[in-house]
Amino acid sequence: MRNFAIICLLFFTTPVMAAPPNWTIDKTQSSIAFSGTAMSRPFTGHFKNFDGEIVFDPAQVKQSHVAITIDTKSVTTDNDDANQNIDAPEWLNSAAVPNAVFKADKFEKRAEGQYIAHGTLTLRGISVPVDLPFTLNIQKTAGSQTAKVTGEATLHRLDFGLGSGTYSDAKTVGLDVKTQISLTARAIAKSN
Repeated sequence: MRNFAIICLLFFTTPVMAAPPNWTIDKTQSSIAFSGTAMSRPFTGHFKNFDGEIVFDPAQVKQSHVAITIDTKSVTTDNDDANQNIDAPEWLNSAAVPNAVFKADKFEKRAEGQYIAHGTLTLRGISVPVDLPFTLNIQKTAGSQTAKVTGEATLHRLDFGLGSGTYSDAKTVGLDVKTQISLTARAIAKSN
């Protein structure tokens, strides 16, 4: 009977953690960019339109998850030739598959403010596991929280069928593409 009383006492006095907060992306202060090489010359690009659902709390990484949707039709680069071809079927195939999606529901803390998101990137309808190391800085002010996230992952473009066939030779277009994210997000206030 005494053990039952102790269990009841622990159950009713143990604080219940609130669910991780939802975050909304401030697109005016955020970017998803990439860089690579074409004909041995570097080029950069970015996606103008993206959005996502972010539920994240550093204290509750097991309950956290993200899903970022990228409009591949909004792509632009600093290379005129690439701009004419990048949304073609052998590349992003934006007409047939207009969105890329990164989803993650497993996060690993590496150090204070440093994490790895273990997720899946679906691009051109092809899903590939992707680990995204990122840094997180959350600033709290009266009644609000702002998070700044930066991260980088190197993708192997042929894993997604990007430029396969004629363009599969690394001398034409480099096989590795660095993807850089920089996000500013604000916690959504929960209604009572």
